[in-house]
Amino acid sequence: MLKPFAIDSTVQPQRPGRDDLLGFEYRELDAMWLARWTARAGWEEGRLYEVTALIHDRLEIPVYGIGAGPLCDGQVLIVSDVLGIFQTFTPKFVKQYARLAEEMKRAFAEYAEEVRNGTFPGPEHVYPMMAGEAEKLDQL
Repeated sequence: MLKPFAIDSTVQPQRPGRDDLLGFEYRELDAMWLARWTARAGWEEGRLYEVTALIHDRLEIPVYGIGAGPLCDGQVLIVSDVLGIFQTFTPKFVKQYARLAEEMKRAFAEYAEEVRNGTFPGPEHVYPMMAGEAEKLDQL
């Protein structure tokens, strides 16, 4: 299927069909391809609302979207976006339900410090042998 846009860290996302019907024409080709191969679901990514509406109305299969608006039969987001793990770039269509990046940095810093100072792993984090088994190691 055709890719509607690609994200490069050095440029803004480019979306075909932003101000003309080019995006719809591409998706019509995709819809025909889906119908021909009897797909069970369609996928819209970063698609304009109006184009998604037309495609959704013309396909007889469920249409799932990522940044394609509320008319899709289901919504998909990337877990790291939803949890706020990456702070550099958040797509317009993402709603962050948490901001875990700082908490993750703090947790990994604490883990690294405990490994360096020898407090992790502690006795509660290891699997000891059953009583009497350690002595058998000396006989090997």
